[in-house]
Amino acid sequence: MTKLKKSHKKPKSEEAAAKAREKMEDYEEQAKERWQRIINFMLGLADPMTVNSEVKDMLVKSKLLTMERGGTFSLSTTGFHYVLMDSASQAQHLLLHYIEQTSQEQQSMEDHANPVEILQFIFMLSLTEQNTVSPAL
Repeated sequence: MTKLKKSHKKPKSEEAAAKAREKMEDYEEQAKERWQRIINFMLGLADPMTVNSEVKDMLVKSKLLTMERGGTFSLSTTGFHYVLMDSASQAQHLLLHYIEQTSQEQQSMEDHANPVEILQFIFMLSLTEQNTVSPAL
């Protein structure tokens, strides 16, 4: 009778699953860092260059920030309430505003809302874990 050697290696599917979990944790950490950078920018604690112009525009259009003379930003009353929300509520608030704003802009051009832009934003958010903003923001 031959003895079978016991292998201490994980099956490839377990290794792949472990790598996928690790990669997802990395994405989650990156998303949390970027989301915190946006919140810090809103509070005036981060350099404005750390947040891209599209995000700044969205924050102003959603009335979370106001643009002051000289190009500086100021937290609005609405923005103050926003930063006190949990991150899931923050993401939902921005997503709803983005969809509404995109729809209004497209309708003002006598066109339908551009589903590609809306889906692109949703997919960027879908890269997040626990309702934090994706690395693309």
